[in-house]
Amino acid sequence: MVSPRRRVLTIMPDSAWLVVVGERWGVDTRHEDAVPLERSRLWLLPLLDRPREEVEAEARLYLADPDLSEPFNAMIETVLSVPSEYYVSRLVGWLKTEDILAFATDLRKVALGRSCSQATRHALKRLLNRHGVWAAHSHPAQPDRGDHPGA
Repeated sequence: MVSPRRRVLTIMPDSAWLVVVGERWGVDTRHEDAVPLERSRLWLLPLLDRPREEVEAEARLYLADPDLSEPFNAMIETVLSVPSEYYVSRLVGWLKTEDILAFATDLRKVALGRSCSQATRHALKRLLNRHGVWAAHSHPAQPDRGDHPGA
């Protein structure tokens, strides 16, 4: 017997929904049902256009104690793996402390890269600094080779 599919969250009205099928997350679209999260991460990006608190509150209407970490982490990984100025800038306001700590290395790479505007890169740097992880990832320890002036 196939586990029933439960819609948990509207991603885009009349277009895409985050669903749970048994114990697995997926995305329903107009054309496909329960596409596994591994293949449907891009469909999650429009969630960044809504406040995170609103998204979490909607999920609570359908699940008593929703643990959205798996789909949210998949969405964050997608944004950081193919940095898009728009979605990275939206992500800055969406991240919680646990997300920042879990993705600090990838966030730093984007902050130091050239794929986003200077304003977005600086916002990421401030976010990492505010959570105490910018300096920890800034400069890997370099051995003193004695080749600096005055050595």
